[in-house]
Amino acid sequence: MLVQFILKNVLSFKDETILDMTTVSEEKELKSNLIDYKGKEKFLKVAAIYGANASGKSNLHLAFYYFKEIVKESFNNIDKEELTAIDK
Repeated sequence: MLVQFILKNVLSFKDETILDMTTVSEEKELKSNLIDYKGKEKFLKVAAIYGANASGKSNLHLAFYYFKEIVKESFNNIDKEELTAIDK
């Protein structure tokens, strides 16, 4: 489960940007959109990303894609002498 996604200096996101899936106030959230984790914390199941044209929505999507690829490739070449996914 992805709880928080922090990115900085990726495409149009020069400053640190945080996508946080923890609830701020349960009263404002729909009960059907909450995940209760061991009674301690509650997280959102779904979040919507919206904004004006050229505001960075596609760049956020690409940042998720790059993150996924780095994680995926990091396990492929642990013992090889190739460049790691982060070095590429």
